Amino acid sequence: LQNLIKAENLIDISSRQASKWAQVSELDYDCDGSDEIILETEAQNVYVSPSLGGGILELDYRPGNINILSLAQKEGAQRLSFIEHIVDSLPSLEDFQLGKVNYLTKEYARPLQIEKIKAKEESCKISLYENLSLSEEFNLDIRKQMSLRSGDSVLGVEYELINKSQTVRDFCFIIEINLGFQDQDAGAEIDVNSFSIFSKPSNISVSYQFNLIANIFKTPILNSQNKSGGLSLYIAWNVKLEPDTPLVLSLKQEILSGLLLQKENLVEDSLANVPERLAQGGR
Repeated sequence: LQNLIKAENLIDISSRQASKWAQVSELDYDCDGSDEIILETEAQNVYVSPSLGGGILELDYRPGNINILSLAQKEGAQRLSFIEHIVDSLPSLEDFQLGKVNYLTKEYARPLQIEKIKAKEESCKISLYENLSLSEEFNLDIRKQMSLRSGDSVLGVEYELINKSQTVRDFCFIIEINLGFQDQDAGAEIDVNSFSIFSKPSNISVSYQFNLIANIFKTPILNSQNKSGGLSLYIAWNVKLEPDTPLVLSLKQEILSGLLLQKENLVEDSLANVPERLAQGGR
């Protein structure tokens, strides 16, 4: 796969006059009989399957020639990323580790409707929709928008939730992301508005920023030989929804590697040392 990404980069460099660009296309990428939507810029390729819950099948970080998502299997099927789950209340890390989360969404990846596909010269986005029936008295509209822009390696994902029931609903909204980062430890971070994770073997950092305080749970993915096959991230929000009142949950995922990552760390170190330099007379 790494060589395929390298080849694609070389083709785009030779065939495109602009260094920054964005485009969207539809094709049956995995030959499953349903079209996927591919969002592309000079920095990323994002393969989205509307028929599989609007999940991301593959996310290529082109400067690093790497697909950052896990290729491990989940119950005999490919693991997807940016899959939504609904539960009654916030699970614990142990619940995720032991597979004891009581999901109200029984189907892993439900088909979503395509509402909009849009591409401009330097940005592209798609919008997907589902009306989710969780019980006879609990219906939830979910709109999911994914966007890329040229010039950076940020994936924007925004959810609009609307309670179509007659009463107030309290629940936990969870996004599942499966990364191909090996040998990561389990852990949890509660009530945070940002989070980052680093893969030393690939020299890749993935960071997340949220518009509302979230809870993060991470559990290693073990393959059939009980070896690390990646890392599952679960981003969870406690939600209280009035009837017909929209709630927007959004996140930004940014990927950095190599020199870009070193440059960012140098800037952070420099800023951190400003007080010390000032105390020494500005040296």
